[in-house]
Amino acid sequence: MTSPKAPKGRKTTAQGKEPRAAAQGPPPPQNPSSEGAGAMPLGWIECPTSDVATLIRGVTYSKEDARKSEAKGYRPILRANNIDGIINHDDLVYVRSTLISAIQQLKAGDILFAMSSGSRNLVGKSARITRDFDGGFGAFCGVLRVSENISNEYLALVYQTREFRHAISEIAKGSNINNLKREHLL
Repeated sequence: MTSPKAPKGRKTTAQGKEPRAAAQGPPPPQNPSSEGAGAMPLGWIECPTSDVATLIRGVTYSKEDARKSEAKGYRPILRANNIDGIINHDDLVYVRSTLISAIQQLKAGDILFAMSSGSRNLVGKSARITRDFDGGFGAFCGVLRVSENISNEYLALVYQTREFRHAISEIAKGSNINNLKREHLL
């Protein structure tokens, strides 16, 4: 994987989801073309993240379309305040169900990001969705939806590293509204 210090054109190293032998016995065989400490186990690939995931933008809504409590015809959305390494369901906003498209429905394995904020510290926060969620996510958020044959757990951890968070913080310097762009994740 390329260094999180250069988010543009990120490359991902990920293991497919095929089961692997337990930790007992010899380590997995290495790819013949890789050498040294950074060698990848057999079955792993190195590629741009855009080859194994798509970025989906959140639900846009007006104040008239939102409410603070559940009601018939409304579904919850997660926002940046619900992301803190894990998802919390505090202070949800409910929007008209018709505003959440099928692709914006959160699925287990999605990685939710804070894409825009007035605070540089909030931009780039992420959390993996651990179970299907009957709702969506707000316009200032985005979801990285990983291909089924790639480990979303691994990718979620990469995006929570100190190196990635630092790189995003550096990119956002000097702006009043800090935005995470598609090329920063893919």
